[in-house]
Amino acid sequence: MGALAILFLLFEICDMVLNPSTSFKELVFGYARRWAKSKAFFLLTQFNFIFLTFCVFGLNLQSTIIIFLYLFYALDSAYKIYLSDKIVKDELNDELKMLLNGDIRITLWQRALLSLGAALLFFMGVV
Repeated sequence: MGALAILFLLFEICDMVLNPSTSFKELVFGYARRWAKSKAFFLLTQFNFIFLTFCVFGLNLQSTIIIFLYLFYALDSAYKIYLSDKIVKDELNDELKMLLNGDIRITLWQRALLSLGAALLFFMGVV
């Protein structure tokens, strides 16, 4: 089961490599560019959501932690789609514009720590 957690972490790293931005706005606009280019490609780059779907439905991992992570990643992917679609259609409301225009920074170390924390949580869910 430890191999699954390592795979989970590797998928998290793939996401950071695919979109290494440290600005929240750049990060979201990176998702929007992928969404505008190809919706299928965008969905295929939601690595851990796909992996968790496989774990829950293919491997029948039904622990509370795994289900929580699955729901979290499903909501995360859905919100990325929502924001990306609004950006592509230029339909952002004032609150979203203000959020994106704020100078919110997320360092790669912070993203790495969040990814490591999610991987540890996943590991706890499979052991």
